Amino acid sequence: MLKFASFSALWGFALAGTPTELIGDWRGMMIQADEELNEWDFSLNSTHAIIQSVTKGITHCEVDSTDTTIAYTFLDGDASGSTMNCYWALDQTGEVTTSALQACEGPGHPLKISSIDDAMSGHGPVVNMMVKCNSDSACDFSGAMPSMGESTSPSAPKGMRASADDDLTGIWRGIGIQNGFTNDEFDFTFNSDGTVYFKNINDASATVADVTLDNGSIELAVTSSDNAADVGQSYKGIYSNNEGMETKYMYMALGALGGDAPSDYESGLDSGNNQFVLWACADSSSSCTFENAKVSA
Repeated sequence: MLKFASFSALWGFALAGTPTELIGDWRGMMIQADEELNEWDFSLNSTHAIIQSVTKGITHCEVDSTDTTIAYTFLDGDASGSTMNCYWALDQTGEVTTSALQACEGPGHPLKISSIDDAMSGHGPVVNMMVKCNSDSACDFSGAMPSMGESTSPSAPKGMRASADDDLTGIWRGIGIQNGFTNDEFDFTFNSDGTVYFKNINDASATVADVTLDNGSIELAVTSSDNAADVGQSYKGIYSNNEGMETKYMYMALGALGGDAPSDYESGLDSGNNQFVLWACADSSSSCTFENAKVSA
């Protein structure tokens, strides 16, 4: 049986454990220059973590931290006994989720980067953009992976609640967060001609739609799809967006195809709707690029 106390007992000191702000169930993805298109999940309690790659499985870790760094010591798997050292920072709090960034060296390597921004160029460190559900929201990620427990921690004040910028042009990557979500990455490319191409990364081809934006409302009128019955119908919804440290950040809650728009983000979590947390490279970032996630028809 796995004994989570074994490493701290061996070392003979008490771990500082997980920063309070990071306790919970997080879902996200890599965003550095040579990123892998895949969902990564982290479940952290006060002393331990489970890390899951949707395609590579689960590993268990012991956690130590400071105000700006976090260390994951692997208790099983190929990297057992080694430590992954990371910088961490909260990014912003939205309507139903809070986002954070981690920049990590490979297991067994000390931190050579001096900041999260240093890691964005890729070729070594990985940068994870992650979100967790706010404690006052109906959002629930507990089904995404085996939870470590202690997953409810106070959410940050919602002073960074986003507004609706009507320029969505760019490559957006994200995850679905509605009830019954699929653990997977979804990519949207909003084009300057008013169209959007979007797909789950496992889809063979993209859906194409004309985009209409109006003061926080959005309509995606499908013009091309593998399912011919979808053409001529629309996804109607709401969106809001803002800019964080390395990325732009957007909520988009869409009703079912041909249905009404959700009235707010809480109702957008209902099964049958499609709610996404999406990221695009910030205009202010000189090193972020999502070009290998660009969706074309």
